Amino acid sequence: MESAFEQDGCARKKWWLWGGGALVLVLLIIVGCPCKRTPPHPAMRPETVAAYKAVPIADAQREIAAWRTVATDTAVAKTVVARDNSGAARLLVPGAVELPCVFSKMRSDRACWDLVLPVNLAEADGLAFDFWCGDVTQFTGFSIYFKCGTGWRHTEFSPLKEREWHRVTIPKARVRTQEGKPTGWETVSAIRLCGWRGGTNDTELAVANLSFAAPPKTNTVEELAAEERQNLAWLKRLPTKKGEWRGFWCHAYYGLSGKSWAETIGLLKTNGFTAVVANLAWAGTAFYQSDVLPVAPQVATRGDQLAACLAACRAQGVECHVWNVCWNLGHHATKGLQDKLTKAKRTQVCFDGTVRSGWLCPSHPDNLAYEIRSFVELAKRGVDGVHLDYIRYPDESHCFCAGCKSRFESKYGLSLTNWPAQVRQDTDVKALWREFRITNITALVRGVSTHVRREAPGVKISAAVFQNPETNPGAIGQDWADWCRKGYLDFVCPMDYNYDSAVAFKGVVFSQKRHLAEATVPLRPGIGLSCWKDDRRHDARRVAEEILAVREAGLDGFCVFNLDARAIPVLPLLHIGPLK
Repeated sequence: MESAFEQDGCARKKWWLWGGGALVLVLLIIVGCPCKRTPPHPAMRPETVAAYKAVPIADAQREIAAWRTVATDTAVAKTVVARDNSGAARLLVPGAVELPCVFSKMRSDRACWDLVLPVNLAEADGLAFDFWCGDVTQFTGFSIYFKCGTGWRHTEFSPLKEREWHRVTIPKARVRTQEGKPTGWETVSAIRLCGWRGGTNDTELAVANLSFAAPPKTNTVEELAAEERQNLAWLKRLPTKKGEWRGFWCHAYYGLSGKSWAETIGLLKTNGFTAVVANLAWAGTAFYQSDVLPVAPQVATRGDQLAACLAACRAQGVECHVWNVCWNLGHHATKGLQDKLTKAKRTQVCFDGTVRSGWLCPSHPDNLAYEIRSFVELAKRGVDGVHLDYIRYPDESHCFCAGCKSRFESKYGLSLTNWPAQVRQDTDVKALWREFRITNITALVRGVSTHVRREAPGVKISAAVFQNPETNPGAIGQDWADWCRKGYLDFVCPMDYNYDSAVAFKGVVFSQKRHLAEATVPLRPGIGLSCWKDDRRHDARRVAEEILAVREAGLDGFCVFNLDARAIPVLPLLHIGPLK
């Protein structure tokens, strides 16, 4: 059924046909009826077209007054302004705007539009709107910005559904990041919506019914019980998958609180998991007897945790992968160790000259050799795998120590006169600096791969990495897609934690899979159970939905973060569901 807007448009068309004669008729045949607003994809299925046109009805009491004027093509052109060469917004129906994402022709990392309208959010809990996301696999994430005076406030959000209208709420309490010096919430003059590109296929977003957020709904006891029954029934209907690699990161050095390693591994085994990734080493501390890393004093009283974890894994048929944090000395590193390394010029220095005594400089050859030795020692202890974490720089502001300057100049035959500003101001030097940082991080991955495979054949090498293989190299020196293409790793675990829905997680996973199209290294996405901000009542369903997304992508496994108190009630629910 056509909307009232489309019916009115057709009526206008008939009037012009009778009054304008044959010439207008010919033009309309050639150009097409201006009232017919079709989706950007001719191949969109009829049922999807129907859902797309069924825009939710606005809540008149909460709708933002300025948005009500978005009812004509002229108003859309004035109010919804495309940025970064994004597709021009189109009116879908009054109060609803289509945002074409022409990724096949765009070079920008994001599709982006400014909703230029005044909004006073001072007394509101936040902003809400109805949202449509077409092909979620073409996106790596979504952002929303609020322009307040000359500055901006910013946060991320996630679509909750794919190819279906749904309500998105942005609480002000979550909008913490600032750019510039934004004024108060009563001064919002524009709202910027961004979809970060993850693919090259065209798709569409749409937004409707901008409103002040309603207070959170409080469910009754009966409603909560009914929801729990529905989730349980849904979990029981899910299929399992044989031969799947199912890992769990464990940050605790001694296993689950109040349990031995034998009990911890038994809980994983009983509930369908096949591997543990245990954090037993940092660059400044080992929770086992080590000849390379400083040994934690607790080992003397609580024992060698690697030996205990490995024995439990062997007894119960669970793979043991040891998680070793690179470059970061960790919270247990002594001040004496930090002072010693700082004095030896082996720690990092920030762009502004601040010394980071808790981080080793990746370009220092002694640090590289030290890290490689720590991984080789672990591999020779009989584990199933070694797992690299923090295999990166902290951010773009590191490292700018005197040693980095000297080694950078030597490598590229430079003589820098304005250090460190020159690596940001000079285009050619900036490109070389980017390469230098990537090379330093890759050197450790390559070194671990070479030495472990030679001295401990069969031990798997894996890494926990940031989500975006396009921006990671420049931001933190982490080019994990290249590591996979060159075969340095046996599998990779992107930490796909900070998304509000399994739908957004799915989009990121598919994007990562496309980046590894030329590699044979398995992609095993990280599911961020312990990082989620939503209601814990939904944990089991959310983990299960993300497992299904991994399977839909055709991948052979996943890894969940983190094995802690929050995970305990989730495990048995997964076992009756996708991990039967």
